[in-house]
Amino acid sequence: DDDDDDGDEDEHYDGDGADADDDDGGDFEEDTRKDYKTSQLSKAQQAMKELQMVMEAKRKLAEAAEILLENPEYNTKKLEEIASYVRNPNVKIQKLALLT
Repeated sequence: DDDDDDGDEDEHYDGDGADADDDDGGDFEEDTRKDYKTSQLSKAQQAMKELQMVMEAKRKLAEAAEILLENPEYNTKKLEEIASYVRNPNVKIQKLALLT
């Protein structure tokens, strides 16, 4: 029976304050790694969002240009739509609009 009690005592032993759970300053490095991963993820998300915006603008510009070319006299609104993309804050979209 004493052997069983010794095992229980080891589980409840708090030690002298040098446990692995104590704050030894290593959390800063872990937090920094998490922040780095988060910033990398957010950069990747931003890049993906920008790519999606550019692809959507490219599709809409192509559609507008096709309709404009089919009948330019009656589809002048499409020229205005294309011109509106020139004022877009994204430089890639501005270039696409100018080339269209």
